[in-house]
Formats: sequence, C-alpha cells, structure tokens
Amino acid sequence: MHGTCRDVEEIRECGYPVWAKGVCPRRSRNDFTFGSINEPIVITGVNIKKNDIIVADQSGVVCIPEELITKTLNLLKKISKQEEILEDQVLKNDVQDWDEL
Repeated sequence: MHGTCRDVEEIRECGYPVWAKGVCPRRSRNDFTFGSINEPIVITGVNIKKNDIIVADQSGVVCIPEELITKTLNLLKKISKQEEILEDQVLKNDVQDWDEL
C-alpha cells in the first residue's frame, strides 16, 4: 500500500501479505478512499499496470512491467547461475573473477 499500516505483529503472525511505506499506530478508519481496480496507477514515479508483476519482501518492492517479464526471468536465471558458481568458489576458497562468470 502507498501508505502506512498498523498491527504489524498481528499481520505477520497470521501470515497476511502486506507491504507498506511505514508503520503508524494511528488507525486509518475514515482516512482513506477506495480507488479503482485494474486501472493504471503511479506510485512514487513508478507506473503500475494490470498484468505487471509486483515482487516484494522486507527489503523492498519492485514492479516488473508485463512487457519485460520474459527478459527479467532470463536475467534472473543468469544471475542465479552466477551466484551458484561464486558461492561454490567461496566455499572452496577459490574465488575467480566475477566478470568471467
């Protein structure tokens, strides 16, 4: 959400997926409005459209535009393979040049 949330402990405990800009103990009742569904939006300069992929964890949130999903997945596979090779080299104390991976 493009705003804050409260009751973080309870939300995490029940496993409900919520990502927010921050945490605030103040309740939001009557302080928000409902928007539309499946309409493009812009949050902090990022255009988000229907069928874009949103990936989020505790470190942050990223939007992958629908037209870049295949390219992004291919890049992620390459990075994953590079990280496997580097991890193996670190474990064997045989680190090579990252640029050659």
